[in-house]
Amino acid sequence: AAAERRGVALAAMLGGGASMFGENQFREAADAFRFVLSHDSTNRDAQYNLALALYKLEEWAGLVPVAHTIPSA
Repeated sequence: AAAERRGVALAAMLGGGASMFGENQFREAADAFRFVLSHDSTNRDAQYNLALALYKLEEWAGLVPVAHTIPSA
């Protein structure tokens, strides 16, 4: 039950980050995606969306290491 609650909470954070991204709140979205990754470092959606948010913020130095962690399809 605890693992399920954790998964639901992380999915909610991912969805919240996506909503903030859609509202051009890129810094807040990046923070939400980082939170998800801090609890699930292999979450491909969070990795990809964090890279997009950093791109929109033009944070090139932060983008490079994130982009290198995204596994290829």
